[in-house]
Amino acid sequence: MRWSGGFGLIRSCATRAMLVAGFICVSFTAVWAQGLGPFVNEQLPPAGGVVIQSSPANPLKPLWIDVDGSSLDDNGDTHHAVPNGIDETWRLFLSPSRTAMVAVHGSETNCDDAVPIEIRVYRIPADDSDLISLGSNNQLRCLLYTAFDDRAANPVYRTAVFYEGKTSTGSSGHLLWWNLVTGEHGRSAGEYTYPINPSSFSQSGTMASVPNDVSGINGAHYSPVELCPAWIGQASIPGPARANSPAAYVENGTPNRVVVYRTGSPFGPIVGAPVLYVDCSVPSEPYGACCSSEGCQQTHQGDCTGTWQQGVTCQDAACPIAVLEVSLAGPATAVPGTFYDYTLTARNTGALASSSVTMIDRVPSGVTFVSASGGGTYSASTQTVTWTLGTLGAGAQTTRTLRVQVGCFGSSFSNNTYSITGLPGGTVIGAPPITTTLVLPNTAGLSLTLISSALAPTPLQTGDRVRHTVRIGNSSATNFDSLSFTLQAGTSSEIAQIVNQGGGYVLSTPTSLSWKGNVPSGSTLDVIYETAIKQCRSTQATTEAMNRGIGVIMRNPCSSIMASASVTQSFAVAPSPFRISLESSTHGPVQWWGAPDVNRMIACRPGATVDLEVRFYNNSSSVGPASSITIDLPPELPAISTPPFLGSVPAGTVWNSTTRTISWSGQPAANDSVVIRFRTRMSASACKASLEALASYGACTNALLTELAVLAVPVPPANHLLTLHNSSGLRFRDTTATAVWQSLLCGVFENSRGMGRTADGTIWVAGQPCFRLNPYQLSFAILPPSFATTLGMDTPFDVAEDPRDHTLVFAGYQSGLGLRMRRYDPATGTVSFILNDTSPQTLGIPSRVVVSPDGIIGANTSSSLMRINPANPAAYQRYLPPGGGSLNGLTFDLDGSWLTTSTPSSAVAPRNLMKVVRDTGVFSTLINLQPYFNWQYGMPGLAVAPNQDVYLGTYADQFGALRRSSGSTVELIPDDLSNIDLNWVGHTTTGIGGTTASVARHELALAGAIPNPARDATSLQFTLPRATRATLELFDSQGRRIRTLANGEYPAGNHTVSWNGLDEGGRSVRAGVYFARLSSDGATRRVQVVLTR
Repeated sequence: MRWSGGFGLIRSCATRAMLVAGFICVSFTAVWAQGLGPFVNEQLPPAGGVVIQSSPANPLKPLWIDVDGSSLDDNGDTHHAVPNGIDETWRLFLSPSRTAMVAVHGSETNCDDAVPIEIRVYRIPADDSDLISLGSNNQLRCLLYTAFDDRAANPVYRTAVFYEGKTSTGSSGHLLWWNLVTGEHGRSAGEYTYPINPSSFSQSGTMASVPNDVSGINGAHYSPVELCPAWIGQASIPGPARANSPAAYVENGTPNRVVVYRTGSPFGPIVGAPVLYVDCSVPSEPYGACCSSEGCQQTHQGDCTGTWQQGVTCQDAACPIAVLEVSLAGPATAVPGTFYDYTLTARNTGALASSSVTMIDRVPSGVTFVSASGGGTYSASTQTVTWTLGTLGAGAQTTRTLRVQVGCFGSSFSNNTYSITGLPGGTVIGAPPITTTLVLPNTAGLSLTLISSALAPTPLQTGDRVRHTVRIGNSSATNFDSLSFTLQAGTSSEIAQIVNQGGGYVLSTPTSLSWKGNVPSGSTLDVIYETAIKQCRSTQATTEAMNRGIGVIMRNPCSSIMASASVTQSFAVAPSPFRISLESSTHGPVQWWGAPDVNRMIACRPGATVDLEVRFYNNSSSVGPASSITIDLPPELPAISTPPFLGSVPAGTVWNSTTRTISWSGQPAANDSVVIRFRTRMSASACKASLEALASYGACTNALLTELAVLAVPVPPANHLLTLHNSSGLRFRDTTATAVWQSLLCGVFENSRGMGRTADGTIWVAGQPCFRLNPYQLSFAILPPSFATTLGMDTPFDVAEDPRDHTLVFAGYQSGLGLRMRRYDPATGTVSFILNDTSPQTLGIPSRVVVSPDGIIGANTSSSLMRINPANPAAYQRYLPPGGGSLNGLTFDLDGSWLTTSTPSSAVAPRNLMKVVRDTGVFSTLINLQPYFNWQYGMPGLAVAPNQDVYLGTYADQFGALRRSSGSTVELIPDDLSNIDLNWVGHTTTGIGGTTASVARHELALAGAIPNPARDATSLQFTLPRATRATLELFDSQGRRIRTLANGEYPAGNHTVSWNGLDEGGRSVRAGVYFARLSSDGATRRVQVVLTR
């Protein structure tokens, strides 16, 4: 078989398979059919209107041939039993001579389906009722069109032609021929585009015309198909005709000719003369192999222009041939993100030159094409590189290189599709594949050194410069390509100049610098740049260091760290003479975390009057440039009056009531400040109001910014549930079914983990940052970021008060080291050691911590409960839950035992609420909570009310209560906490099982009133460090003394007094806020008492 110039020439094949210079011949073995099967009715076009259909009367002889074209009966018509080993025959073709037929067996499916069909050719003997199978092919998946002719005088030309569809749409496929006598098969090497029924045969049976490509609007292509089995080579055949009209008509010509006519419309009348005809005569001259400069060809002697060898094939011919080879070399390993080369070598080991030689390599999946040597061209659509090599002489070879970049993912890449093609020589597929395994980069010998030097005396002033050098060293034998790093300018500077690009490429802006380049083996590269101190800098920008002092990391293209270095040099910068502040004269002091100008907060009561003061400083010795201040009052903090100013304001101050904006413009005096005071009122319904004050000076627009968040803290009721939510603050609600959650402190923090309440009502929150809030006294303080470092942990997870001495126990985690537990004394600020995890880490991450009245510490570390005696914390005990698993919440039950919850591993595993005996670690299950809560979320929220009800909360938006007071039923409580993590739930009730904490050491202290707020009466407890005189007095909000509750000599220790809500004259006082003051030995303590009436 051969495909050439748009023609499909189907050649005969010997009975053995051959592969000779581009010809593919396939032989098939005849198979006798077995069994029976039904035929599908088929109307056939041969003369006489022959109909083939199954017999309704005789299912064992299902094939009837209507010989006379009248009707199916026994008067001259024949019926035959058809051997059939496949369930269904879905297409039949009867030859014009009615002596043979083709049956297509199998299910008629789309060509895309991987269900093979079988073609069988049967002869119909005159004296035999059985059909005889001449051959079969069960390797075909689809058969769309068939033509059949057995009228030729010579049996060798009794031929069937088929079209084997490739897809379900029949868009392309191969032509096949079948000799009805010998059973030999042939198949076109190339594909025809959408051919239609190849039914036009020459009368001799040696030629057929195949219309194809009928999808175009200009008609069809017509390819002649030669059916001469002996005719292997032919000098030339005219190309395909393409009519200008949509279709054409084909008819038989002379016995050896096929004629194609043009038509005027689809299937319309013939127009004009034939446009294509082909003759095929029975060959009469010798046939053999022809050796020439073009290689060996199978042809007739008269067509040979080289050395003739009669009666042999090219495979057996003794003539020089071209033998093409291609080989591939590449690395066995490669680092992700790096570049590497493939080397392809083309060879001709034969004795004959090959021309038009091309070499192709497909770029492996997972790598990116970079370049190709020797004129190689890359096709992005096919991901192949093609080299045109021209003529490759006998014994010659040539080499080409393909460069690729390795991807960042995967474990290996394989280059397994490369080939060489030439004339002669054909196409040769390369082997073996080259597989490259990805490995981690070896950074040995690669280093970074950071050097900085000030070019002016310190402290640096505006415009002064610092020169920075990033030195890259490579002492290894490896070349490192495409490395990069990025730097930031300092908070007080901007990048002013690139001095040396270090052999790479530098991209810079005033705020950043990026370098990318190659680092050859044995090289040292210096990337040098200068920063300049900028005029428009904040007050806190007082140092200059490379990359803001956070170190430099060099990476490869896959972001793997190749080298790093820390910044060790910094230079003092003179502070900007201009500064802005925003304070309150009625509330404070201002608290902040992070930079002092941002995340600044004060606490007030809802609806409270808040007096504010903005101050713009000019600390220079000269009058400042043209400057301005802008403050926008938020809706949650409106002005009380119009204008809202307190006292006189500097010239240039303006109030805009429409936009609620205070502004000032002018020139600040030397060593002076511009002060604007104004009065606002906190909204009674909002939990937070955020203000910003912006200042501009000279060319520095909005260069200075300060923020202030005003947090509204209400007084919670005497009995309530308290929740801490990660990143969203504190909330509370009473225990009634209709209660709603209210904000106690709006979330303004990054990461709040857990909390504990002290005896005086102060709430301590562990996290980043740690802070404390006493909602009754309106006392609010944020601990500095260094506090966690002081505790020896990255992040504190939970905190609890030790009721013996009012110290705090913090439990947290240190990365790489495990659990950390420390004791913190708020009175002295000292930290003492309790416990560290061992190495390797065994205790896990703590989630909750509690302390009993006798000082025993309980800690939940996910997989176990820990019992820690502070007298010997290293001898801790670990209690493992039955059945294993992890634990979440931890609190005290009213009888002093622990309550904890398990975390299920699946939707069907139990989520148990368990009671644990503190001294023995015995677990007992109270209830399985799985039916009520989403199993995928932990349940760290756990608290017990005085009526024994247990309140439960998950990390998701589920909250509920176990009503032990009314039959141990679980009630899910509606809330508005959707999508907010619930970290902890607590109850204001203190003490465990009615026990009273003993005080191991005494400090002067005044605890919060209990209850507080109070309706009629409340109690206050104060502590004296030694026997001494003490006075406890009660004042109203105006500072007037209402009642003296205690006045005299008292022994050291705790003392409790009661107030019945009456003044000194025995009169009932009005509802409101009152203050209790304890005085002793020159020191005072004060708490707030709320009377509700």
